[in-house]
Amino acid sequence: MSRHKIILLILFIFLTGVAFYLLFPIKGIQVPPSTTAKAEKFKRDFLASQTPADTSAPNIIVILADDLGKYDLTLYGQGQVNAPNINQLASEGVKFNNAYVSAPVCSPSRAGLMTGRYQERFGYEFQIQGQYVSNRLQYLAFAHFLNLGQMKANDIPEDELPGKSSMANIGLPASEIMLSELLKAKGYSTALIGKWHLGYEKPLLPLQRGFGHHYGFYEAYSLYGHPDDSSLVNYHHDEFSDKHIWKTGRQGPAQIRNDEVIVDDKEYLTDKLTAEAIGFIDKNKNKPFFLYLAYNAPHSPFQAKKSDYDYYKDVKDPNKRTYYAMIKALDDGIGRLNQALKDQKLDKNTIIFFLSDNGGATYTNATDNAPLKAGKFAHFEGGINVPMLLKWPKKIHSNTTFDNRVSSLDIFSTVSAATKAQLPTDRVYDGVDLIPYLNNTIKTIPHKNLFWRVGRNSAVISENWKLIISKMDNKEYLYNLKDDPYEQKNLVQKDPKKVTELKTELSNWEKQLSAPRWKGLIHFQYNFKDGLYNVDI
Repeated sequence: MSRHKIILLILFIFLTGVAFYLLFPIKGIQVPPSTTAKAEKFKRDFLASQTPADTSAPNIIVILADDLGKYDLTLYGQGQVNAPNINQLASEGVKFNNAYVSAPVCSPSRAGLMTGRYQERFGYEFQIQGQYVSNRLQYLAFAHFLNLGQMKANDIPEDELPGKSSMANIGLPASEIMLSELLKAKGYSTALIGKWHLGYEKPLLPLQRGFGHHYGFYEAYSLYGHPDDSSLVNYHHDEFSDKHIWKTGRQGPAQIRNDEVIVDDKEYLTDKLTAEAIGFIDKNKNKPFFLYLAYNAPHSPFQAKKSDYDYYKDVKDPNKRTYYAMIKALDDGIGRLNQALKDQKLDKNTIIFFLSDNGGATYTNATDNAPLKAGKFAHFEGGINVPMLLKWPKKIHSNTTFDNRVSSLDIFSTVSAATKAQLPTDRVYDGVDLIPYLNNTIKTIPHKNLFWRVGRNSAVISENWKLIISKMDNKEYLYNLKDDPYEQKNLVQKDPKKVTELKTELSNWEKQLSAPRWKGLIHFQYNFKDGLYNVDI
């Protein structure tokens, strides 16, 4: 065979292979429907049975920051950012010194927050994606050729990836009762201002999930403003997800929507979300309302107003300077919102929760969550121990602190009790009403045990003991948080009896959970002094 024919044969084989990958899409698994006719009827009948709230019912505001580390703030004694308005909110209510979220990453954490249930109970174990690979060539490129940095592709068989037709079922199942749906059934005006990230297609979008109004975006991120806006400072990271965000911009689920209408607003997004929130309050000041203000700050992309960037002129590192400036805009917005409530004379009977969805994103190198260990994605304290405040002048003394462990899951239960909402008896709720604990009516601790699981990683805190299990690395970590709150001394070898005890607690909890509804595409890799720690996302 001539050299020319050999080259043609190789080219033919290559092109045939490419065609095979492109023309034969990955069928994938079918993610089950998010509800059934029976479950939908039960939910509809249950919500219809709610007694409408009277005019004296408290207003509810949940303010959620995105990737804000506890020790980014001077509020907790060691941070770099003095946020006077967040500090004021703390001085007007209670500061929780040991608040935990139900997941160390944003989407599952939000699912727990909005339902008051461990999200693993209904299969919301992994982060949702805006899209999944649709053909074999895409899968090959994603799994073997992309440089994901600390994020690593999971080795998932092609037939276990979610199929394209399953995207409508990936998100918070419609069978679950969200806080917005419960309060809407009570007659509350409801709004989500900001980030959704709980599903990308109907019927899992905000306006189908109890929110009467939504201004914001569906994706995990969106740009804060146009990259060419001279009033903004942009900082790019040499990291896979950041490059993807800048490339995506405000496209697809990252577009800004006013209800379902795509808008092209020019105002800096943090400021615009604040303005929309205040506008909703003004419009609904004469009746009970629920406002879920889900800022995306200080999540990447790093874009700050130049005026805020200039405020931190003494910070030499431009990465950290941009990050701090983004937190300043967040803090300014919280201050304007708090003042608007006072101006409308609504503050005394408004419950305000403030917290972050998970710990700071260490991969940005703008925060390391120190002295806490690790950060976003990890079950170490840096990933799940977050800032959290509660203000309710009618019921809570000002300028107080609470040291016992609480959970983001408690927000649902606290609001349910405050609004006299009935809860269904066909499912387990994992939060508690915090008010009796804060007022010392109940003298025990809110939670003996707290649990986490994502794929091959799990954790439990039982009283002062914490166990982390990484099946990926075949490693276990045991800490006494009372003596070692920063997780420096692994006691696995010294106390095998405690390890066995906590494994039993964890196993008993896991028996109650559903299987994950979809697979996680990636895991994240921390490189500690004592070796690698890999965690599914």
